Parts: sequence; structure tokens; C-alpha cells
Amino acid sequence: MGTSVSLKKKVYLCYSYSNSMYINSLCEKINKEGFQTITDGTELMPGEMILSVSESIKKCDYFVLIISDEFGEHMREEYHTALIYGMDVMVFIKSELYREEGINNEFKDRLVTLWENETELSMKVIATMEGVRYKYPVRGYQLEALVEDLFKFYGCDTKRTAYTQDSNYDIYAEKNGKKFFIEVKAVRSKIISKSSIVNTTVVADLMSLKDDEYFVLVTANMIPDLIKEYIRTKDKFLVIDISELLYLVQDNEELKYRLLSLVEFTTEDIELKEPEEFLRLLDVVEDETLDSLIDDNEKIKQLLQEVKDWEQDKKTSTEYEKFCTKVLKILFSNDLTLWREQQKSNDDLYRFDLICKIKDDVTSAFWKFIEEYFRSKYIIFEFKNYKDVITQKEIYTTEKYLYAKALRCVAIIVSCNGSDENAKKAIKGTLRENGKLILNLSNRDIVNMLEYELNGNLASEYLYNVLDEMLIELEK
Repeated sequence: MGTSVSLKKKVYLCYSYSNSMYINSLCEKINKEGFQTITDGTELMPGEMILSVSESIKKCDYFVLIISDEFGEHMREEYHTALIYGMDVMVFIKSELYREEGINNEFKDRLVTLWENETELSMKVIATMEGVRYKYPVRGYQLEALVEDLFKFYGCDTKRTAYTQDSNYDIYAEKNGKKFFIEVKAVRSKIISKSSIVNTTVVADLMSLKDDEYFVLVTANMIPDLIKEYIRTKDKFLVIDISELLYLVQDNEELKYRLLSLVEFTTEDIELKEPEEFLRLLDVVEDETLDSLIDDNEKIKQLLQEVKDWEQDKKTSTEYEKFCTKVLKILFSNDLTLWREQQKSNDDLYRFDLICKIKDDVTSAFWKFIEEYFRSKYIIFEFKNYKDVITQKEIYTTEKYLYAKALRCVAIIVSCNGSDENAKKAIKGTLRENGKLILNLSNRDIVNMLEYELNGNLASEYLYNVLDEMLIELEK
């Protein structure tokens, strides 16, 4: 199929000169994970002339910042360059340095990884890069899996490209003799960079596509208007952005909620756009999938009946976790992302059921309040399939998961029958003394939130009312 082009993801490594002794070893380990590491803006990129620092950073997919004993001027410049280009930035800071007020304030709004020694740093960097490649829900495996399932939903036969294979695309799809080579891209920010799109068009050009062969770039982001104009000049090159993805998944409840939970920004202000050329190539009839539709209200009604009929002694804890997660995704997929289940604490002593992240441009008044006034970007959820009410023991256990420097100061416990008076006192004491917010919801609250949505209101407004009542009643 024409010339093969290397699509290894490039990682720019920004570090203090004091780390130079072991940086080569770290680069080798990162490269073994299938990446190409760039450590100096003046070094040669393969097949290209010498580039400036800014140009080298711009050509990379990821930016890894390692701070050990200083955050020098050259590091600041490279870091801010990466932010300007909207790159995926991963920050690793030595624990003792992070305790300093200046560094702490500088990175207070960004998730950072702390390390004690060079061995731990190496392990954490590699673990993070593995996560980017295989596990991370927005840009990695889960998004590619969703896109593959989307093509299957529209009648295509598909095949994933193995991660160990150096390929020009992520997914191959075929329908009615037409062949589609699909590249999947996403970044945290709402708008994807120009370079990310242009580089992919170059790859598509080198593939020398034949008749009935098409290159499709799928991105869970918005594309600048100027880039859209450029794309229209490319033959056999299609782009599906977030507005078109939302259109394509609207008839499939599972795919829709998977997509909403993956993107890290709110989609309420995005107008759905029909990808006419793409649907024409797939020979999709407009009402082809209508029979499989489940209306949002019908789904909510099903969940309402399920929670009303819930019998704790006949259901397992795992069943309750799955049910509650399903409810939360339907109610809050526009506001929350990540949706990571069953997480252990670092020392393996505790385990919480679910962690979510508040989307960057969230518009919901409740979640904005949580983010701004409780300085919490991440929300812990705990599910208790108890026949009895929960006690202060469950409150104090959950409190141990909350950690201000990890932007994780809020937890929501969902239990079948709510809490006793001692648990309520523990919740207020935790808030008053440590600034940690714990809300306890019962199955009755789940019913109320679902009914809120069914009646055209927002479930987050119900949570806001619960929080208001708690804060008003909080004594000194």
C-alpha cells in the first residue's frame, strides 16, 4: 500500500541538568514501550534537519516534565511552549520540592506525580507511558475501541492494528468493497492542534490510496475552521470531529455514554453535525438503526423501576456498584469524565469503588461549585449495598481516600438506606475540621435524581440542594 511511514509517538523529555546522569537510561526504557524520545531541541529528528526547541516540541505528541531540584528558565520556556501547543503534558516533581509553596502554587491546577528517588521516578514515568499507550481513557485504548465499535455499528468489518506493529493507522474497516484506514486522535483540550491534523494528512498522501480506499481521521475534539478548509482540498481524506461523533452515536445509548465519559470537556454547547460524505460512503439509510433506539426517558424509567424494586439481600455488592455506576453515567456524563472503577490506595490498605474527574469547561453550577470552592478536580464514589444504614466507620474510611494536594477533596457515598445520626455528625466534623466534603445519598435520592431528569430538570440541581441544606445546618 505505498510507502510505510513511522508513526511512533514522540515524547519530549524536559529535565534539569542535574538529572542528566540517568536520563539516557530512562529514554531507553521509554523507547522500549514503543515511543521515540526527544531530549534536546537541537538534536536531529529522523529524516529532518536540525530543529529549534520550539519546533521539536511542536512535533512531539507528549511532553514529560521532570523537576528534581529546580525549575529553571529553560524548563519553564519549554513547558509553556508545550502548553501553547495544547500538548499532553505529564509532570513529575520530587516530593520535597513540591512541598515548597512556589512550586505547589505553580502546579496547583494540574495533576502531578510525586517521586522520592530516581528509581521511583523511572518506574512512575514508565507506568504513565504504558497508561498513555494502552489504558488512558481519552487518548488511548478505550477511544480506539469505541471508534472500532462505532464502525461495526454502521455495518463495517473491522480489524485493530496491533500496538506492537508500526502502522500508518489504528483501525482497518471495510464495507461493500470500500476500505477505510482509520487514525484515532484526541487531546485533553477542546480544540486539536493544527500540526496534529496536518501530519496525518501527510501520512495519508504517502499511502497512495487506490479507488474505494479512504483515510479517515477520527478526533474527539473540535477542529479549527481554517484546518477544515484545508482538509476539503485533500482527496480521499475524511475527518470526523466531536460534533460528528456525537451525531453518529446519538442512536446508540452505549456508544453515546462511552463517548461522553471519555471527553474531558463539556459537549452541551456543541451543535451536532451530520457527516454526510461519510454516511454516503457507508451506504447508510437514515432510519436504518431506529428500531434499536432506546429513548433517554425510557432508559431512566427502566432505572427508576430497578431501584424501586431493589432488594439488598438478593443483590451482591458488585451488582450494586454496576447499577450505581450506570445511573451516574446517565445523569452526569456531560459533567464528569475518567470513570475509573475499583482503585486501590497506594499502600493497598483501602479500595474505593469509582473515581471521576470534573470536565475542564463544566457548566453545571453544582460541579463548578465543587471545583472552585472545594478545590477538587476528582470525585470519589463509594457504593454500599447494606440493608442497614451506614455508620461513622464508613465515613472515616472514605475520608482517608481524600487528599487535597491530589485535588481530591470530595466523596459521594451511595448506600441503600442512607446513614445514621453518628455518620451525619462525622460528615459534618470532617468538613468543619479538615475541609473534606462527603455526601451520603440513599436509593431514595437516586429515585429523586432520576425523576428530576425525567421532569426536565438536572440531577446536579438536586445535589446542589442536598449540599445547600448540609452547609446551612453546619454548626461551628
